[in-house]
Amino acid sequence: MSEGPQTPTQAETGSPREELALRVFGGLLLVLGLVYAAAAVAHLLGPLGGLDSSYRWLEHRYSARGKAPLAVHLDPGLIEDDLGPVGHAGTYPPWAVVTGSAVIPPLASLRAAKAWFALCSLLGLGLTLVYARWLAQRARPGSLGAVLLLAGAAAAVFGNAVSLRMGQYGLLLNGLLAACLVLHERRRDLASGVLLGVVALKPTITAPFALPHLVRWRWRSLAAAAVYVVGTSALFLAWCGVSPGELATMRGAVREGMAWETIYNDTGLIRVLLEVGVPGGAASLAALLLGGLSALALGWRFRAASTLALAGLLSLCGRLWMYHRRYDDTMLAFLLLALGALALRRRRWQAWAAFALVGLSLWAPTRMVWQGAPLISLRLACWGLGAGYLGVSLLGGEDPDPAGVISGTERAVQRG
Repeated sequence: MSEGPQTPTQAETGSPREELALRVFGGLLLVLGLVYAAAAVAHLLGPLGGLDSSYRWLEHRYSARGKAPLAVHLDPGLIEDDLGPVGHAGTYPPWAVVTGSAVIPPLASLRAAKAWFALCSLLGLGLTLVYARWLAQRARPGSLGAVLLLAGAAAAVFGNAVSLRMGQYGLLLNGLLAACLVLHERRRDLASGVLLGVVALKPTITAPFALPHLVRWRWRSLAAAAVYVVGTSALFLAWCGVSPGELATMRGAVREGMAWETIYNDTGLIRVLLEVGVPGGAASLAALLLGGLSALALGWRFRAASTLALAGLLSLCGRLWMYHRRYDDTMLAFLLLALGALALRRRRWQAWAAFALVGLSLWAPTRMVWQGAPLISLRLACWGLGAGYLGVSLLGGEDPDPAGVISGTERAVQRG
């Protein structure tokens, strides 16, 4: 005789006092996150909001008319009277222009384009919250407090608000990355690969998240992502009548004139290299190599860990690799979710302390660029301690999401 649905025990959901604390704190975080989002949307749709989305809109308008934004930036003769110059050099890669045109469409009205972008960003936030709920139910079944805590923790990252105010893709990318991670875990390689290609819309954030596919030998995913990137790039080049060589030459000309110290004026590997006198182009290449190799080594070491744990560690690599603005903090939501799930499972003060340290550093309102070295160092210390605790826990056999751990059988198949 089959049994009915099982009611979660107190050992699973925690004591009534703990559950109440989780609900209250998680609920407050969720409200804070929604307030951040509402204020950010209001600013985005205002006349001074969404500066970066305005740049992308202009680039997409030129692209829709068959003119490469880089060409317009370098050749004033290509400027159209009703659009004006591309003052902010359109250095996004060709596939990102195609994908980005679906997010910030080349409509006649900039406000309408920003409104559509806001809807896409809120959809991304919604996907992240659904992912947080899914993780919470696996970490502590039947606990509403756990759901509110992880959802609130992800929503209240202040970088989300900065990203939306500036018209950056961060919120949407986080949601699509969350979906990509779930599909990856469920071995939906084709779908996860296509999503991986879509999130290459901003590779400085999303590139590290390709590593789980690489270290776990998910070649179909990587192939699908490559087909998407190559196909959309070819579409852009054909539509704008530009050859790959011409595009590379234009990008090189723009990079030579870039004010690297102004662009990378906050904490990150490129900034460190610039401070010791490495030229901008060389610093960018060195950061790519050093950051990429470090992330690859970390991904390989923890390739058998859960997808959540691996994403949490790699999000910090991405943050330190190419980071240059406060809105890039959005990616650290995955580190926060991994630590939150670990704390819900372990119920030890050390786990809660690691979660709180990282959380407080991300939830507090901050300027887009911090000039104070002590505050920057404090944030870095919080993130490093949190990632270090997660790594030590994994080495000790404690994973934040055991259901997502790669089995020995699958590892053998991968090696075969």
